[in-house]
Amino acid sequence: MYLTHWFRFIAAYEAAVALTLPLCNAVMANCFVNASYDPAARNGSCPDQVGQFYVGYAWEDGGGGRVPNCPRAHVPYPFPVYTQTPAFHYDAAFAANTTLNFII
Repeated sequence: MYLTHWFRFIAAYEAAVALTLPLCNAVMANCFVNASYDPAARNGSCPDQVGQFYVGYAWEDGGGGRVPNCPRAHVPYPFPVYTQTPAFHYDAAFAANTTLNFII
């Protein structure tokens, strides 16, 4: 009985991820404004907010300060980068990793 509920939960979780991940792209393209998505009004035209989101993503991907020295799997950034350059990604990851380095 318990195992059946667990498998039903896993199936529901997997189905929800497929439904919600595309919403992240729409929210980002909408510049994180709490309004209906209108690609004509805002379609990633907010480089500062998208950059801040990337820095937060790099922080969370590095562990977010939760568990020191815990090896984790790196999750590649799955969202649009718009005007971000590889140099910006490097700098953001470097800053997050420097902050998360528990030797310092």
